[in-house]
Amino acid sequence: MALQDHASKITTNTTNIATNTANIATNTANIATNTTNIAANTAAITTLQGNRVGRVVQQVFTSSGTYTPTTGMLYCVIECVGGGGSSGGVAGAGANIGLASGGGGGGEYSKKIATAADVGASKTVTIGAGGSAPSAGNNAGNAGGTTSVGALCTALGGGAGQPSSSTSAVGGGSSGGSGGTGDFKIPGGDGGGGFGSSNYTTAQAFYTAFGGASHFSGLAITSSGASVGTAGKNYGGGGSGSTTIDSTSRAGAAGASGVVVITEYVTA
Repeated sequence: MALQDHASKITTNTTNIATNTANIATNTANIATNTTNIAANTAAITTLQGNRVGRVVQQVFTSSGTYTPTTGMLYCVIECVGGGGSSGGVAGAGANIGLASGGGGGGEYSKKIATAADVGASKTVTIGAGGSAPSAGNNAGNAGGTTSVGALCTALGGGAGQPSSSTSAVGGGSSGGSGGTGDFKIPGGDGGGGFGSSNYTTAQAFYTAFGGASHFSGLAITSSGASVGTAGKNYGGGGSGSTTIDSTSRAGAAGASGVVVITEYVTA
């Protein structure tokens, strides 16, 4: 019996040793897996910390150039405004005949959210010029230019105001810029229509022929009396209509150039 007891205990101990050996091997494998997971998690945390926004940088372009992202830029918000259109000229038609030409349209606003990969090393920035003022007389205004950042974001310029030469040939206003590209767009404001009166007095005002506003500008207002219109307001505003109350002809008013504003979200 004693020998049988010893033999049984030896068998049990041998089984326990084998089980413990297997458990040790399993635990060793688990330790290796956990070590790998810890390394992976540590790398992920490091990556997340590197991709954290630490500061905001703004680049503003009022003239054409090249946009080069700030080092560490994660993504950016690009805002474009097209150039404003100019108002038409006005031809003097005689004493006490009041005329106002049509106002130029405001430039379009367009916004685009772009990643660092979207932008790449750089993008060409083009600022749409304001429409140039036409010569004095029965001459149409000029449309504003298109503003763009590569092909990512574009905003079209405002339309050209029309001239006035008589009470039966009053220039119309123009349409605001529209049709650009981006995630979110706002058309420019329309320019106001012209005015004509065969019995004008200086107490009257030509408030109809305003220059259209952009998202970044106010209206350009035409004053009472006889004068060249008001140039478009920054940025992207259309010029207001020019006026006459006698035989004096006047040039139109220029539109304002567009602008690009790029807000960058950069790592620390």
